[in-house]
Amino acid sequence: MARVKGTEMKSMFGIVGLLLAVLIVAIVARKQFGATALPAAQGPAVALPALPPGATAQRVQQQYKDALTGAMQQPRASDAGQ
Repeated sequence: MARVKGTEMKSMFGIVGLLLAVLIVAIVARKQFGATALPAAQGPAVALPALPPGATAQRVQQQYKDALTGAMQQPRASDAGQ
């Protein structure tokens, strides 16, 4: 009978130790995530103009077209030597 009580005590200490370890890990993780969290934004520092939907995409497309046209206007390296 004494042997069963010793086993029960070991298992109880094991469970308590496991729960304590999980609790410590949870507290450390919460502190770590709290330290890396960004503060809440209080509003934009600069007021941005309201753009119609797709305006940014149109601007990128135009810049791409301009860059492509500029590249097509330059002579190729192999043509320059001839």
